Amino acid sequence: MKILVAAVVCFVATFQSYAQQNPEKIFYMEKMEKYARMKNTGKTLTVGGGVLFVVGMVIASNSSTTTHYNGYTTQTSTQGNPEAAFLCILLGSGGLGAGIPLWIVGNHAHDKYKGKLAGVSLNLKIQNDNYARGLGLAVRF
Repeated sequence: MKILVAAVVCFVATFQSYAQQNPEKIFYMEKMEKYARMKNTGKTLTVGGGVLFVVGMVIASNSSTTTHYNGYTTQTSTQGNPEAAFLCILLGSGGLGAGIPLWIVGNHAHDKYKGKLAGVSLNLKIQNDNYARGLGLAVRF
């Protein structure tokens, strides 16, 4: 009987129950994950938008339009691809415009909730040293 009770106690002691965890810690962890995703999305949009913007500028600088006037008629010829340049610049500007604020807000909020998560702790220390014996309680907020 004692072995059965000892086995049940060991099982319960090693089994983590989500109902017994601090709901404030769970809330802060969920917020950290949300803002980490926001920060990563912002980084991706910023880098991708910057690359597209630079590519669009290079394509635009390498393309030219020439217009020939022959009496009453005009003839226009285009070298390069100015439509692709315009599209790359437009998409790159959109990526930069959306990515930079997402990156900044996500980074700021992630750090804020990371600090709050580190601050929520209730530690109970039992020291049995030759120098310090006793019971300590530390609360950080």
